[in-house]
Amino acid sequence: MEQQLEELLKLGIIRHSTSPMPSPVICLLKGKDGKGGVRLAIEYRYVNKFTVSDPSSVPDLADIVQQVGNARYISTFDATKGYYQTSKGAGR
Repeated sequence: MEQQLEELLKLGIIRHSTSPMPSPVICLLKGKDGKGGVRLAIEYRYVNKFTVSDPSSVPDLADIVQQVGNARYISTFDATKGYYQTSKGAGR
């Protein structure tokens, strides 16, 4: 866990916090029978009690597919830590 936290800090994906509402880190085993390593997750149940829902909805997948189907160019990216790249800054 310490190794993963240090890597995420170094990459700028996470940062130290002095929040009055800290949430614990939990470790989950990846893959079948836990042989794929360890994934870090955050237990947000306490924070969620105080979170106000965002009224905006998730885009409709069918609409997105239609937009891509009409595109002249389509790009794909192979990104390391893609989950963190899509969620980074979501709470800002």
